[in-house]
Amino acid sequence: ITTNQYTDEFESFWKVYDKPSGKSNAFKVWKSIKPDATLIQTIINSAALQRRNIERKFRKDAERWLRDRRWEDEIIDVQQVEKVKFI
Repeated sequence: ITTNQYTDEFESFWKVYDKPSGKSNAFKVWKSIKPDATLIQTIINSAALQRRNIERKFRKDAERWLRDRRWEDEIIDVQQVEKVKFI
């Protein structure tokens, strides 16, 4: 699959998720989800939060993350917790 076969929305997710392995398989799962604009934003926001709080080596591959609907998981924002500790 060449880059131009991926949707812009998927490319945005891929860039934010930042674990570059299994892109074509992740895109297959993305297409099967058929996310609307609201879900796309939810997925990207959750991926960004995960990226900020979980080291790359501990993150699931994007294919599994999408397949397992991990954007629905609660992710503790370490940066927010740190702010609260010092208030």
